[in-house]
Amino acid sequence: RAPRRLSSASTWCRSARSFHGPLRSPTVATRLLQKLRHHKRSPSRAARSRGRVRNRRATCRARRARIARTTGCDRATRRRSAFRDRANDLDALLTSIASDMAARAPAWLPDERTRRTLSLNKEEDLRDTLALVKTILSKIVEAPEEKKFRRLRASSRAVQTRLLGRPGGRELLKELGAKSRDDAVEFGGADAATLAAALAWCDAFAPTTGVELKISLPRGPALRAAFGKDETLRDATAFVDACAPSGAPHVLGTARPPEKFEDRLDRTLDFLGPRAALVATPAAADPAAGEKAVDAARQKALC
Repeated sequence: RAPRRLSSASTWCRSARSFHGPLRSPTVATRLLQKLRHHKRSPSRAARSRGRVRNRRATCRARRARIARTTGCDRATRRRSAFRDRANDLDALLTSIASDMAARAPAWLPDERTRRTLSLNKEEDLRDTLALVKTILSKIVEAPEEKKFRRLRASSRAVQTRLLGRPGGRELLKELGAKSRDDAVEFGGADAATLAAALAWCDAFAPTTGVELKISLPRGPALRAAFGKDETLRDATAFVDACAPSGAPHVLGTARPPEKFEDRLDRTLDFLGPRAALVATPAAADPAAGEKAVDAARQKALC
């Protein structure tokens, strides 16, 4: 084992004799001394790694201390502040997105029956109907005080052929607040803000296409509506329950052949084809009453 201080070769030789015995040659002693001195100047790899780690830690501590003196807060406080800033930025972003979506979305929306009935029109007929409605509404919005723009002659050819004579035209006017009086259709109770929102809805309206259904009810006129191919019998049943005069739950089925779909509500409507006629009967707990309702609805559909 080499001594800590190697001031001269004689000192080393005296120390080496006590451990390794007498040296045979001074040349060997000189070479060993050079090796030991080189080993003292060059530390091991582990020592060098530990030194680098200590230097990095000291540098980081000095940098943190300098930043703390400059900003007046420690590292944990800065992290909490940065997290709060990011959370505030995220809240502001979400608020702006919500306000933008609310501004783009139409504030006025007609009921489901009006939307599905309008979708029964052909594409060019639907565009023509909505163009006429937008023309009428834009005139009212531009001059809300002019009474002549709020009154339509129901017997005019344009109103009859392009609006009232097409599916969903009367329902759309009713949703807009128009009332029929004698030979006129008046928009007396509709405010300018609602009509402006209706204009935006006319521009953004996308019709539902795929399956056209004619649904006969036990009482009242039959329902005609358009559904998508991916919609199910459950959606059609919910539409009938919302639009039927009785408001009771109904069961859909066919008249020819007589069949009820109460156990297949999750089946899509594409199996019915592009056009189909269905019969809606009230869901009764009494089987005899249910059969009578089915027979009455079937006879009404066949007539």
